[in-house]
Formats: sequence, C-alpha cells, structure tokens
Amino acid sequence: MRHSPIAEILHRAKKKNRRNPEERIHGGLNSEKKPGIERAGRYIGILERSLVLTAVLFGKMEFIGYIFAAKSIARYPEMKEGSHFAEYYLIGTLTSISIAFFGGLLLKYLLGW
Repeated sequence: MRHSPIAEILHRAKKKNRRNPEERIHGGLNSEKKPGIERAGRYIGILERSLVLTAVLFGKMEFIGYIFAAKSIARYPEMKEGSHFAEYYLIGTLTSISIAFFGGLLLKYLLGW
C-alpha cells in the first residue's frame, strides 16, 4: 500500500528521530560541517518571513515569487544532489511563506488597511 508523500516524509522523520540524541543534535540532513554562517538557515527564515509579511502589507504579492525564486536558485545545488533535501526544502519554505502570508493578511485586516 502506497502512502501519501507527506505521510512518507513524516514516517522517515520518525525513523530518523530514533537515533541517539547526540546524532539528532549534530546530524541533520547533511551531517558534514560546511563552511558558512552558523545558523544561517534561521536568519534566512526570519528575513524571508519579514519580507513576505512586508510584501503582503504593501500589496506587492509578486514580490513573494521573487523571494521563492531567489531562495530556490541559492538552494539548487543541494536539491540536485538527489537526496531528500528538495522535499524538506519545499515543506519548510511553503510552510514559512504561508505563515507569513496569512499573518500579513490578518495584520492587514486588524489594522484596517
């Protein structure tokens, strides 16, 4: 019996969390240490949500597409490797954008804009 793609991802994540706690902390999708800013993903996420919220508040919805495209171009080499990174990337990015988008709509409604 074939499960939905989301159920499959959740199943894999559940299996992955059965590792010992030390591996869970230090061994994400790619456990090798890569050069770059520490916790860059967190900063990118905060900036992404801020830009999406601002785009919604000012009615510039096309800007959301530019944000998504720029992030996708930057992450393309990792998605090309053939791992499950693309699935995690899409789920995370779409969730992040959706939260900021609907938060922006709610804030716009509450402010009466």
